[in-house]
Amino acid sequence: MTRAVIIADDLTGANVTGALLRKNGYRFATFRHGAAVGPGVLSDYDAVAVSTDSRGIEPEAAYSKVKSTAQAFLLPAGCFYQKRIDSTLRGNIGAETDGLLDALGGEAVALVCAAYPDVKKLVAGGYLLIEGNLLERTGVGKDPKCPVTLSSVRAILEQQTRYPVGTVGMDVVSRGAGAIQGEAEALIRQGTRIISFDAVAGEDITAIAQAGTSLGRPFITVDPGPLTLACLNAGKKQRTRKRVLMVIGSVVPIVRQQAEAFEAFFKTGLVQADVLALLDENRSAAEKQRIFSALDACAQHSDFVGVMTAKRKEDVLDLRETAERFGCNVETLSERIGAAIAELAATYLEAHSREIQALYTSGGDITLGVCEALESVGICVLDEIEPFTMYGELIGGPYSGLPIVTKGGLAGRVDTLRNAMSYLQIKLAEKE
Repeated sequence: MTRAVIIADDLTGANVTGALLRKNGYRFATFRHGAAVGPGVLSDYDAVAVSTDSRGIEPEAAYSKVKSTAQAFLLPAGCFYQKRIDSTLRGNIGAETDGLLDALGGEAVALVCAAYPDVKKLVAGGYLLIEGNLLERTGVGKDPKCPVTLSSVRAILEQQTRYPVGTVGMDVVSRGAGAIQGEAEALIRQGTRIISFDAVAGEDITAIAQAGTSLGRPFITVDPGPLTLACLNAGKKQRTRKRVLMVIGSVVPIVRQQAEAFEAFFKTGLVQADVLALLDENRSAAEKQRIFSALDACAQHSDFVGVMTAKRKEDVLDLRETAERFGCNVETLSERIGAAIAELAATYLEAHSREIQALYTSGGDITLGVCEALESVGICVLDEIEPFTMYGELIGGPYSGLPIVTKGGLAGRVDTLRNAMSYLQIKLAEKE
């Protein structure tokens, strides 16, 4: 069932928000303006979007197009509209917000959050900052079609809207959802219909969404995407977390770069294994317990938990020297390391089998070792994400059918791991 209708002022913007929602597991579609879309079609998607192509037109015309578009999409109870705005505040954001408020009527309020922390667009003190610069000092100030000459979100809105505008600053937002809701309710009692929020991190936007969805009145989100995603997430039914277990054994520089880019994007951390301790029978048990505890701590705030054999350059072992230390040759040592990491992963998976929904392995030895440890006879290849990075399912054993992404150790670009995990999120959402 559709839970959000996104009205964007251009098609690209609609699809940007759609991509964000899709990456986070929501079924999404964009429809042509004026197309007849019935309830049967809407029921197939969690969110739908339509572009009014109104960014550069006169404010009165933009108002009318948004209002009529909203009236064509009758929302069931518990659903909301997004007025998708440009992340640099170009266009008729005030007039179009008025159009949506008038379409809803009554007690509806607009929750405005122009921040998009993942792309370094923050709102502090009411000002939109892009990579630390005031909005008006960026190239958007010289945009030939829709120049923006102010950085104050409130000032931009007040120039364009007929409704009172209020703000909730970081001094309130930083105190969490309860404080935000209290401040928002006070503004609404004063007659405020449009409320703009400061936000400098994803957790701020989550708190704003929690507060907004608890106001007990119709609302619209006015944002470039993150607040709308957070409001959808706030309305989700609680369920058992589904996680991806990642096992990365490759030690080449590109793998470390891929891991760093992945950790930054998904706001998570991979656990560094002390390989020498795992191979030492006197220290192995303690090292496993340390890794398991670290993985559990990571799982408290992320859907990705993983272990690496070399997060930093200094973690890479001298295989010849280490082989001599353990009285074996390099090939045997490599096999022992792969088996130790694979056994570690298998033990953790067994203990968390209800939560872990997929695997990721990097490096041929590690992938083979994990399959052996899980008693799988092979992998059914279903798709190629990128060259040498594939998606499939385990064949045989107690985890037959478990989705897995594997990547060659030397394969890919810096963003390959990040892209592969985004792909995997979509596949897991489709299986639910």
